[in-house]
Amino acid sequence: MRGSLVAAVLCASACGAQPALDRGAALFTTPGFATAGASPYRCADCHATTSTESKLGLVYSGFSMHDASARSSWWGGAYVDLLPAVSECLVSFEGATQPLAAGDVDGRALLVYLESLAPDASAPALPLTVVKTVDGSCATSAQCATPIEICAMTSAGIPYCDLPTGDPTRGADLWTRACASCHGAIHTGAGRVPPATIEPEGVLTHGTDPRTGARAFTIEKVRHGPFFGVGGVMPFYALETLSDPDLADLLTYLGI
Repeated sequence: MRGSLVAAVLCASACGAQPALDRGAALFTTPGFATAGASPYRCADCHATTSTESKLGLVYSGFSMHDASARSSWWGGAYVDLLPAVSECLVSFEGATQPLAAGDVDGRALLVYLESLAPDASAPALPLTVVKTVDGSCATSAQCATPIEICAMTSAGIPYCDLPTGDPTRGADLWTRACASCHGAIHTGAGRVPPATIEPEGVLTHGTDPRTGARAFTIEKVRHGPFFGVGGVMPFYALETLSDPDLADLLTYLGI
């Protein structure tokens, strides 16, 4: 894909590289740019842009875009071209109805911007471990039908593994760093981005059944995102971005 990106940059250079770069940077932080403003979410909500940003504060569901264009594959090996990988995000989480094309203004600009974030000629592909059970003992993405799918769901008869009781203090910190940017403050939703729900009130409506109740529902949303019939646009957190102990801390903080 590196060659395709170079071609995009050369095209942008011929047509005016700086305008393309500026447009790509603006699109990265524009809510719902792929759906004419229909989605309140931005690329920047899930991805850092530097190698150190995510280490200093927010916990992002997606990997940093630093050196992203220099990787050999994306989404745990599901994509070997960058633009379809980007389009997967836009369609799954931002409500886009069709993928970006390298030849259109937005597709070209976004590629130019991502290229600007890659100082290295090459970078290793990053592992993406998506699990069907929350203790991580089940399956990695490589064992699933496709790398972005989960092998099975609780609703298909596979129970979630039990998590130990977590630390509510660490859970509160994680909520601030990983969840509050969309869901806002717990109980009130202050600062949330609608349609993100107010928690834990939103999940408590699902009851206490161990398979379908608030705890199972929350785990499923965090680990599965919109895939396998879960629905919605919440991004999933792989083990690389949120560990099982971290998830236990969050659940304990939410009291579910």
